[in-house]
Amino acid sequence: MLKETEREDVLPKGQRWDDLAGRSGVEQLDFYKRLLLNLSALGSPRVRDIYTDAATTLRQPKTLTELVKHIDGLQWYSETREHMGDLWWNPYPKGHPYSGSNQGDVYLRLLGVAPNLVTPVRGVIPWAASLE
Repeated sequence: MLKETEREDVLPKGQRWDDLAGRSGVEQLDFYKRLLLNLSALGSPRVRDIYTDAATTLRQPKTLTELVKHIDGLQWYSETREHMGDLWWNPYPKGHPYSGSNQGDVYLRLLGVAPNLVTPVRGVIPWAASLE
């Protein structure tokens, strides 16, 4: 999306989407792993914050190649659709048990369950421990 919004300058040259998409196979996976490390050290301050301690669970080059191909095929900016909203409200392919017109119900059910998974303790802010 940085390319479409002409904001790629926040990323170092040679460490951008086209550099990743232009590779394939093992070379692409190795580049991707290095890219995660490099962006945590070489990008703008905001990029460094985002990529600090970034890691991947991808192990198969073909998985990354497919992922890059599908992300590249997304129309991130379209006058007729909000594609990020489509990903939120309709994350399932056609034929999946949850696909249909009520994807929001899945998220609402998750939001309804989440508070019951945590036992709040008065005076304790859970995320504050990570700031120390």
